[in-house]
Amino acid sequence: MKLLLVTAVKSYQKEAAKLLKESGIKAFSHADINGFKSLDERSIQDNWFSGSSENVKSVLFFSFANETDVNGFLNKLDEFNHKLESDNPLKAAVLSIETFR
Repeated sequence: MKLLLVTAVKSYQKEAAKLLKESGIKAFSHADINGFKSLDERSIQDNWFSGSSENVKSVLFFSFANETDVNGFLNKLDEFNHKLESDNPLKAAVLSIETFR
């Protein structure tokens, strides 16, 4: 059993859900989140509000799934991101689960 975490900018929410379903992951949860991106050092020096960062509306998906479905999702994610013409690819992390009840 694996815990799959997927983040995407809000505008790719439907695409992320579609990839999950196409991979055989039928049960998953999601939550709206705010992503933050710190400005690079060069921009910070020129920025009056040097402590600020860019706020991005995002979504987090998570699911407990078997390894086969997770690997299928990761393959589809790679294909999606490869075709994507954006600086905001979908991102995923996979954690092993010791106990699941």
